[in-house]
Amino acid sequence: MFLTHRAAELRPGGRMVILGGAAADDGSSGAEGLMDTANGVFVELVEQGLLDADEHARMMIPTWNRTLGEFLAPLRAEPLERDLSLEEHSLVALPDILLEEYQATRDAEHFGNRVAGFFEAAFGPSLFSALSPGTRSSEEAAEVMTEFRTRLAARAAAEPGAVETHWHLALLRIVRR
Repeated sequence: MFLTHRAAELRPGGRMVILGGAAADDGSSGAEGLMDTANGVFVELVEQGLLDADEHARMMIPTWNRTLGEFLAPLRAEPLERDLSLEEHSLVALPDILLEEYQATRDAEHFGNRVAGFFEAAFGPSLFSALSPGTRSSEEAAEVMTEFRTRLAARAAAEPGAVETHWHLALLRIVRR
């Protein structure tokens, strides 16, 4: 629908650029190590009774990273194939700027805090919305979030390579016929 509406809005010769979080052909996002490490912290919190197993089971990040093929499919079918022309497309893996900073400074504690801060900002609201509001006070929920952040930072600091990310992005340049 997005592309259909843009095709209707664009004048002939008009161009648009689409940049979106993507997955490689095998479905990987480029952040598997970070996600596995974060999940390991959640499992540890469950094992220690700080997080309820049901809360952990409800935690999710509600996204779908399309493969480049999934991005291109609508452009290869009518009516969009008739209205839009794909001028350029690529799948790009971004560098891990936090890891590069760590490699330059060797400040593991700073690196761990930056990784945990990024993770919390990007995914915390979705994940921590699973905490049971009827059984936890806001202070208890804040304690769980703080403990998660502290432990994730410590794990990232202890093993920076384990949380290396190379997020995939799809880049499409499209012109209206």
